[in-house]
Amino acid sequence: VIPMFRVLGRITASGLLTNYTPGATNGSEIAAAVAIEGVDATSAARPINTIDWTATFALQRLSWGSAVT
Repeated sequence: VIPMFRVLGRITASGLLTNYTPGATNGSEIAAAVAIEGVDATSAARPINTIDWTATFALQRLSWGSAVT
């Protein structure tokens, strides 16, 4: 499940967005976008509306996921 305002990285091999994961080596270690809606993609890849990472955000609203400390 990807919640609204989750920071996302892009997997290099597939081009798909996934949770931003620092320390990964598949491309998801680079913040690429922010989800502007929630989506359940546990069983399959799903379309999701995003905002490019270069936009301006209220940092306290972003959801970084459990991999970010």
